[in-house]
Order: sequence, then structure tokens, then C-alpha cells
Amino acid sequence: MKQKLLRISLGMSFVVLTWLFDCPAHASLTITKSQPTVVHQEKKTFGNQNYTTGGIFQTLPTFYEPSPATYEYDSTYSSSIERNSSSSQLPTLWNPLNPASLNYRQLTPVLNQNDLNTCWSYAGVDTIENSGIRQLHQKAEQLLPAYYDYLSAGNAFKDELNPLAISFTPTRVRQLGEGNQADYPAVMSLMGRDPRLPSTQLTQNLSLKQELPLEINNFQSLHVSSLHVNNLYELEPIPVESLPKVNSNLMSRVSQIKQIVYQKGSASINLEAEYTFDGTYLKNNDAQSLSTKQTSKGDYTSYTPISVAATEANNQTNLYTNAKSISYPKLTILEPISNQNYCLVDHEGEIVGYDDNYPASNFKQNPGINGAFLIKNSWGSTWGNKGYFYLSYADVFIQSSNILAYGVGFSQTDQKIYSATNTSPSNNALNFLAQNMPLTNVNLFSNTYSSQKCSKNQSEFLSSISVDMLQAGLSVKVLYKDGGVTNSTPISDFRPLTTYTFDEAGYQTISFKSIKLPNNLPFTIAVQVTNMSAFKNFLLPFQAQSVPNSGIYPTLTSQNSWINLDHEWEPVSQKDGFNLFIDAHTILKSK
Repeated sequence: MKQKLLRISLGMSFVVLTWLFDCPAHASLTITKSQPTVVHQEKKTFGNQNYTTGGIFQTLPTFYEPSPATYEYDSTYSSSIERNSSSSQLPTLWNPLNPASLNYRQLTPVLNQNDLNTCWSYAGVDTIENSGIRQLHQKAEQLLPAYYDYLSAGNAFKDELNPLAISFTPTRVRQLGEGNQADYPAVMSLMGRDPRLPSTQLTQNLSLKQELPLEINNFQSLHVSSLHVNNLYELEPIPVESLPKVNSNLMSRVSQIKQIVYQKGSASINLEAEYTFDGTYLKNNDAQSLSTKQTSKGDYTSYTPISVAATEANNQTNLYTNAKSISYPKLTILEPISNQNYCLVDHEGEIVGYDDNYPASNFKQNPGINGAFLIKNSWGSTWGNKGYFYLSYADVFIQSSNILAYGVGFSQTDQKIYSATNTSPSNNALNFLAQNMPLTNVNLFSNTYSSQKCSKNQSEFLSSISVDMLQAGLSVKVLYKDGGVTNSTPISDFRPLTTYTFDEAGYQTISFKSIKLPNNLPFTIAVQVTNMSAFKNFLLPFQAQSVPNSGIYPTLTSQNSWINLDHEWEPVSQKDGFNLFIDAHTILKSK
């Protein structure tokens, strides 16, 4: 596969990189990144409190395909969200606000993002913290939401332009207090940029006027939390055309989310604030409100029916589009490659509990079934019911939103993380179906790194890798070889280390029996998707490179990523300008 042309064109929100290849067995390939949808941002007032919607940026899937009904589990290590045989094995009540629940009061304080568009950071770091409490069985230190805001902002520092800033367009870099991808905090922790703790330089509750550029030394002196995200699990959004049409079909996904929350501690959820929160409620609970209700006990409840999205996608009217006293934005958008509609979102909250018996009568519109998730918001304790609200099991966003959960462990001071990327993988993916790329089980994806120079009394050991897969059900084989890759490297040079199944999509860590690395020499890790042919499509996330002073951020130099498609190697870092999300984790050991 020889490279013929590299063309750079400007997309609507990020730079779009396009490559044309001459492939002997296939037609010319045009590889494009997925297009993110930039949601509207709107500032509102409730009493004397400001809050902002529009804090997250949504990337539409380039193709939706449910995982195969059956696939083989041939893995030494499988993802750690264990699937229960039935929902009856879970407690019916798991609610930190309810004294009858076993997790009563096991929760972190409600924070207030004020007039910042940083719901993504508040929900992300709180999910990390609550996951740490549940999984590590001890109270975590309060984390600093502003850390990831500064980490990704072009104007974060007085001294220099932040090389890790995010570009919204080729001419505009993200600024403090603006939106971001929902998975950003977890991904950055996976790459080694773990959460930070509050200090005198950055306060916990920031307002926009207080959020000013810092001296870079003050930012770098923030104390690192002991928490480290080692796995990101994602339940992909379901397109409108595939949403359940009867309540009995809702419960499969509801059960999945319950298991995640029960086992992991919490999960973040993407929402459309104007539907879920109904601005009319925030203005003295107008009787015309369609989605929300405040019960006699003070609970704030929300339920948007699935039919709202379904009728809109079919260009039909519904109660929401006919509502005169409420301004509801467009709820759905057509994804052009798959020709399917997805729900738009502009806000991120956190699922911290559930109640199977929560009465359907507590909702403004009766959803037809009991049961609700407890959602924690980031607009302070004066909003909703002390900062919380209940979302019906039958709500459209339970089915149509990205649900993100984290595996959390303690950071290891002796661990080194090698990565060829430095931001969220949400924005770029090779679409094998759209580009007519071969869906074969022999395809290989690899990164080459150089090991540390160790003293005579130390050795470096490779103990795990992290890799991002965008589809549930993929099984991979982890491979290794000393040295790098060339166009003539045979696959037989790699030796297998372990196998792993992505029961949920996401950026996950795969452990294996540690192996000793050569001293101060190249080594290569690779993944082979062993059941790729069972899928109609395959998506491979990547990050496009950018150089300093190009105006495109984050800055990312060429690394050493290679792709082997049907026994033919392509040096995608050097020739095609992008790097792969395949990280290596090593530990130094004394002899």
C-alpha cells in the first residue's frame, strides 16, 4: 500500500486530514475523521445563581453497529465490568441519599461550575473520585475540576501558549471555561496526567472572573492525586431508529447501567439540558413544563419520552415542538455515513444511584414504569433537590447518550507510561467500511517506543498496555517484539502476550505477565483484532499530528505508529501524519 497523496482540508470544527492510497486489492481510500457537532452555549440565571448549558462537544459516531449477538470469549483478561446473569442479583435500591440503601452517604459534595462551560470536567473528576471510593474502599481526596480546564486551554498560562490546548477550529484555540469532550479527564489520566488536588493557586469553586491565566510554575506545582484511571468503559449511544419502542425492551440497557453504577461507583451521562432540566422549572416551576416536576417531598424529577426523538427524526410534530412557553432546541441530527439520527446533547451529569421502585407517579408525564436513576448535577446545592434529580428509566437519554464509567486504581510512582498521543480520541477514526479497507483478522496495529537507559542495578519491565477500541465485542491479541518495524517485518517476529475482550467499548488497560525490555533500545507493542471479520465495520481511533506555531493544538509530533493491513505495512506516523492510541506501561525493578 503506497502513499499517493496527502491533502489537508479544513473541517467545520477541527482540521480534517484526508489521505488517498493506491492499494492493489482495493479501490482508492479516502480516510476522513469523524465530524464533531459543536453544541450551542447558553447562559441562564436561577435566582442569583448563574449556570451554563453547552459544556460538552459531541462527536457523532461514524457508524453504528451493535456488537454481535454471540462472540467467543478467548481472553486471559476480560474487562472488569462483570455481567450479572440477571438484574435480580443487584440490589433494587442503591441510592446514597436514601437511609435504607447500603451506600447511604457514600458520596462526594455537590459542586458548582457557576457560569463556566465545564460540566465535562466537574462530572469527569467526580466520577473518578466516586469510582475511587467504591473500588478502592476508602474516601478519596477531593479533586480539582479546574485542573483539566487549564490543561486543555490555550490561555491557561501567562508565560506561554499551552501546547496541550485543544483547537476548536484552525483559527480558534479553546479558552478557559469553555466546553470539551466528555471523556477528556479519564483519557488524560489514562495517559498519566492524573487528577490534581485543590491549592491556593486554583480554588475548588471558580467563577469566570476568577479563572485567570496562571504562572505555569504554579500550575505544575499542584499536588497529584493518588487516583489513576486505568480503564474507560463506554456504552455507545443508540441511534433513534434503533431505540426501544416498548418499555419492556428498555431494561437491557437499564440493567447494564445499574451494574456499572453498582460495581464502579458512578457513571457520567450526556444530556440535552433544555429537555432534561426544562428552563421553566428553574423559573418557579411553570405549569407548562413538559419534562420536569418537583414532588411534594422536594424531589426534582425529569422524563423526556423516546417518542420525542422518534417523531422529530420522522419530521413529525410532538408536544415539545408545539410547546409555546418553552424553547426546545432541535433534539436529533442525521449522521451522514450511517444515515441514522442521534440525539444531540449539551451537558454532562453523573449517575450516582438508582431505585427500581421509584414511583412513576413522581414524574410530570407518567413513563409507564417505576424506576429512576439518581443524577448529580454541577450547578450547586441550591439547584434541583440539593443538587440532585431523578431521571426515569424510560427517559430517552438513558438509551441515546454516551454512558462513561471508569476503572480506578492507585497511581504507581515507579510506573512509566509511553504514549504517542496526548488528547481525547473522540475526534478521529479510520472507518474501514467507508474506506473499503479489509476487515480481516490478521490486521495489526502497533507503536514502537524506546526503553529507558537503566543502571546496572535496574531493569525495565513491560507489564501492561492501554488501547482504545470504539466498539463493544472486539477481541484482541496483544503482541510484542524487540526492536522496531520496517516494511518487511514478518508478523512471525511478534510473540503473543495475552488476549482480551472489550465487553464494553473504551480506552482500557490490558495486563499480562511482565517481560524484561532491552536496555535503551526500541521495542514494539501491537494489537490484533482476532474477530474483526465478525463485524460489518471497524473503527480505529487516531490523533492527527500538529507542529508548534501551526495554530493547531494540541501539539503532537510524529511518533512511530504502523498499521499492517492484510499483510502489508504502512508507516502511518511518518507518511500519513497520525499516531495510534496504543500505550505501553513499564515498571523499573532493582536487581
